[in-house]
Amino acid sequence: MKHTPLLFIATLSILFASCGRTKEAACVSQQRMIEFVHYSAADLVAFSLMKFQPNDNFQHVIDSQTISAVNSTYDTHSDTTYVGGFNSMNAITADFDWKIILPATGQTFTITDIVSEHKTMKYTSSRFSMDKFIPYCENFIFSLKLNGVQVNSLLEDPSTHYVTLVK
Repeated sequence: MKHTPLLFIATLSILFASCGRTKEAACVSQQRMIEFVHYSAADLVAFSLMKFQPNDNFQHVIDSQTISAVNSTYDTHSDTTYVGGFNSMNAITADFDWKIILPATGQTFTITDIVSEHKTMKYTSSRFSMDKFIPYCENFIFSLKLNGVQVNSLLEDPSTHYVTLVK
């Protein structure tokens, strides 16, 4: 009987220590791939995707990548070619301004003023849990400016994963 209070305190300590703690984390920015409408295969042999600091008039390049069938997937249906599978660090997100340069056609597209959600999520984490899983949530992109023109159609279906470029 002498050990009963000590056992009770130890049991309570373990229970409270193993109880979950609520944490908060920012949701990830939605990543958009590119779809080209009315472009031939020759037009899309290779193109550049350039990432810039936002609201900086394209003065400071952060990163650039040449996209081609070697490092990406091209999937053509009817008159639309969907390009994906390139480095997710270079997928179009709301955190930057972007340029897409098509050398075969001489076209340059700019993407600026991307508007997206700014959600956070709460989750419970146990101190002793081996599970380090954090639930996934995404901040959808609602609108952007493509070559200076506001594109609000993203509001209709924010879960779409493509930015559409039409020839």
